[in-house]
Amino acid sequence: MKQSEIVISRDGSHIVTLNGLQTETLKERLGGLLVKNKLAEKEGLWLTSCSAIHTCGMKYSLDLIYVDRHDRICGISANIKPWRMSLCLKATATIEVIAGSISQFGIREGDNCIWQN
Repeated sequence: MKQSEIVISRDGSHIVTLNGLQTETLKERLGGLLVKNKLAEKEGLWLTSCSAIHTCGMKYSLDLIYVDRHDRICGISANIKPWRMSLCLKATATIEVIAGSISQFGIREGDNCIWQN
């Protein structure tokens, strides 16, 4: 997986920078967090070409941030428990973060979300 930063901002003001992991292969995308230890605070897994996720087999809850093709947050789902599904048809990418992150950082729809190379 690629590593970099995910920067979330609103109206030009910085909200939070996450330590980002990004899937590079289909195998990584399909495995997601099932093959990785629990995410740390301020860490996010950016899944490209992804508008739906499942938490089957997960041992902990997640917050989900859906990003559209214009790098804007087009949907959020908080506290998705294990053995659930979630989707956002407008999304081209999904960022998985630990449960509570959306409210902790005040992330909301319309915020900008950029993968820093």
